[in-house]
Amino acid sequence: NIYTTVSLSISALFLSPFFFFFSSLTLRLSLLFIFLAIVPSPLLAQEPDLIGKTVYYPQGLDFFQPEKYIASPTVYLSLYGQDKCDTLECDSPTLSYRVAYVNQSETVICVCKENAAMSIDYMVAQIGKVPLNLRKSVTYWISGRNTGEPTTYAVTPKGDSNRLFYPSFHTPNVTLTSFIYYAALAFDINRQYYYDSEGEEFRFYVVADSCVPIASSLSSYSEDFAALVVTHMGLILTQQTIPTCMFNSLNFMYLVWPEYMLFYATTLISPDPPDTPTPPVPKPIPVVHQNEIFSTPTSGGSVTIYGENFGANLSAVSVSVGSYVAKCTQLTTDQSNNTMQMAVIKIPSGVGGNLSLRLNIGGFSTFSQFSYFAPVVVGTIIKPAI
Repeated sequence: NIYTTVSLSISALFLSPFFFFFSSLTLRLSLLFIFLAIVPSPLLAQEPDLIGKTVYYPQGLDFFQPEKYIASPTVYLSLYGQDKCDTLECDSPTLSYRVAYVNQSETVICVCKENAAMSIDYMVAQIGKVPLNLRKSVTYWISGRNTGEPTTYAVTPKGDSNRLFYPSFHTPNVTLTSFIYYAALAFDINRQYYYDSEGEEFRFYVVADSCVPIASSLSSYSEDFAALVVTHMGLILTQQTIPTCMFNSLNFMYLVWPEYMLFYATTLISPDPPDTPTPPVPKPIPVVHQNEIFSTPTSGGSVTIYGENFGANLSAVSVSVGSYVAKCTQLTTDQSNNTMQMAVIKIPSGVGGNLSLRLNIGGFSTFSQFSYFAPVVVGTIIKPAI
């Protein structure tokens, strides 16, 4: 994003012979370290929980080729005027267009009058293939000057109303994958719904996985959210299985998808495309309802966890408490509430506090806090000095 471009440019300046001529080595390094400390950049992982995760698709997500499956809806195009968008993205005035798609959405596209990276026709076709509820999160799209530089974006300060999001493209023929990615980023930044990267539940499942889709996912939860949206769509359209190392976060996306229709790529699929895929049925994710800290004596004991989607197969359940191995001895369903289930966990003897109680059911993991009882002093014996 824009921080990457700025960081690399200024870092290069600090290390240049020109700067060396006017500054001592000590001064140069001091200013460089200060700059890197205050400027957020994907070059420096901003989320400690993402550090150390592997990148599953190092070459990016374009190989999914969603444009093979999705048709652009009918569109009505009208010239909006000039300079409705950020003119800093162009060497000349921008031509602004109001675009109305037949699936009940409008957007504004701005194209540099001269030396534009992409034409208005190309922009209209690509944006029309972005799922509706993601597309609506972008305030307007900009085809900036053709410089071959990375895509940048601007966001207005967060207030009571929705934040405004403006992606600017500077490279010809940007793929549909990129349009979907930045629309997902806009959706997440707008924070309109519970299921976004600021949500504790989303982060919980991301942390439970050992890998992320692409390198930019390592920089922030927002970037990871956008990459997971594209990955989720790609897996649906190509009918590929979920990578094991992203099992938790992608299955979480499968639950979000039907509830808000965020990623309904199939609603945009043309009437008779080749090999039209059927979306898989979302798998229910186990959910723990309690927020309490479970505890037993250091000699061990049993705790009962209440939640949903635990299933009935004890062999599919594994439990750990910190470094200790625990065991699920019973799975039952509440007779008064068919969706509520109880899992009885046998805790081994041990010591320690604020341990992670990890309940894994069929590949899904849920986490709760656990503490063994703290030592208690019941009395003291004072021996007289000899």
